[in-house]
Amino acid sequence: MARLTRKQRQSQSRAITRGKIRKLQKAGLLSQNINPNKKPSKYVLAKLYTYRGVLSGRQAAVQVSTAAKAKELRSKIGDGGQGKVVIVPREKGERFRVTKDDQIKSTRKAFGQTVEKTIGDKFTPRPGERAYYTIPRRKRGLGQLKRHTFASEDELLKYLETYEINFDDIKDYIEVERFKEGSAAQKREHEEYKAAVRKLKYKRRKRRKSRR
Repeated sequence: MARLTRKQRQSQSRAITRGKIRKLQKAGLLSQNINPNKKPSKYVLAKLYTYRGVLSGRQAAVQVSTAAKAKELRSKIGDGGQGKVVIVPREKGERFRVTKDDQIKSTRKAFGQTVEKTIGDKFTPRPGERAYYTIPRRKRGLGQLKRHTFASEDELLKYLETYEINFDDIKDYIEVERFKEGSAAQKREHEEYKAAVRKLKYKRRKRRKSRR
């Protein structure tokens, strides 16, 4: 494979930068008056760095009805934005929409389920926080769901998929605890979670041996 010439590399780099500028313009994070074909200014380069999460797909830029509403939502979510634009964390395959009353909602497929969220509610960890999700003991048909705690939303969804439990049927009962990442409380909760997982695995091994 032939190596690119310096001129070709520069042309390729300019094309990538143009694409990034246009993406931020479309998202409402850069003025439409900026010419993407010109050499980017320090201001534009700073914006490309600030919104690198949007450019990579790890975050989404969502526009609401007013700048005042966007400011209110940014204070809850904490991922930034400007004007009418709110930056929100984004999972792979997650799609966003804004309702008439300016709620930001999302859907995504995970472990065979369609997960619906309202951004900024109890299921969305805030920046610098760690969330733990607990299903309390409750009846399910003729049986019971045992109390379980999960260290991530995806771990919770994997459990629901395994036992064919619909997320929407139990989402109102899920307890969410938030801790500052790395705090003593978060470490204590995580140790209790790991101890519960070890206990569960031990019970499963014991049950399998008894069946032999």
